[in-house]
Amino acid sequence: MSRGLFIAGTSTEVGKTFVTALLARRLAATGVRVGVYKPVASGCRQDGDQLVAEDALAIWEAAG
Repeated sequence: MSRGLFIAGTSTEVGKTFVTALLARRLAATGVRVGVYKPVASGCRQDGDQLVAEDALAIWEAAG
């Protein structure tokens, strides 16, 4: 059975990415298969012709 968590906050810079990465890392370390999704991102950086969402990259890497 698949389960899900939805992490939300009242503003930007309140720790959503930090908490999400922590949970993803801990769950993955215990053998849980973790998938993450960040549908909206602000403050992306330009890398050539692409925008990179650092927060999305951080939670993706934390999930293994």
